Amino acid sequence: MKGKITDQESWDHGKAFGMVLALRKYLEQYFEFVKSDYLEKLTRIHDLDLVEKMNDSIFSVNRSREDFELVLNAVNNCYKEQVKRNEKQLNTE
Repeated sequence: MKGKITDQESWDHGKAFGMVLALRKYLEQYFEFVKSDYLEKLTRIHDLDLVEKMNDSIFSVNRSREDFELVLNAVNNCYKEQVKRNEKQLNTE
């Protein structure tokens, strides 16, 4: 045993530590889901103009949270545009 619970303060500390570990695991799983979702969207975009648009977006940003959200939005918007183009192409054939 590493430590023994002797009072309310040590109980609260242990409880907080356990909750932080659980939250960390949740966030790791959530980010893994988001990562796989966006990588899947990225692989489905194949029109050059959309890829260039994303490229410009991705390589013109810093590593701040707001800039990362811009990158995710660019991927999402280009993916939606690609889906529209694919549907339109299927309807014209």
